[in-house]
Amino acid sequence: MTLDQTYAQYKSMLFGLAYRILGIAADAEDTVQDVFAQFMQLDAAEIKNEKAYLTKMTAKGRFLGGFEPARLNGEPGLLQKRDGRIVMAVMAEWEPEGSRIRRLYIVLNPEKLTRFNRSSPETCRSQRRTGSTH
Repeated sequence: MTLDQTYAQYKSMLFGLAYRILGIAADAEDTVQDVFAQFMQLDAAEIKNEKAYLTKMTAKGRFLGGFEPARLNGEPGLLQKRDGRIVMAVMAEWEPEGSRIRRLYIVLNPEKLTRFNRSSPETCRSQRRTGSTH
């Protein structure tokens, strides 16, 4: 298949994937363009499954790449920045013995978050209802 045929066949699927990950149409379009720019540099004969390869490049290139360690609410986590702006935060809640992850939090638009307060369950419910922090 030629590059033009590959692009025509997979462009909208890759855009949909990137948009679901990023939530911003312009960033999703940039992602698809970046993926195909990288794909053009490869020897297509070595790629057995173009669809799988392009999907992986789309997800890995924007979602998994570019994270840096950071403290989030006093806990270790990861931030992804684009153009100097934080676009995603990832934090894990560990089991008490510290051997396994209990919950993984992935937050898009972290600038909308307020500081997490480890309070009593009643206080947390109150914060959820009012949107305030203590």
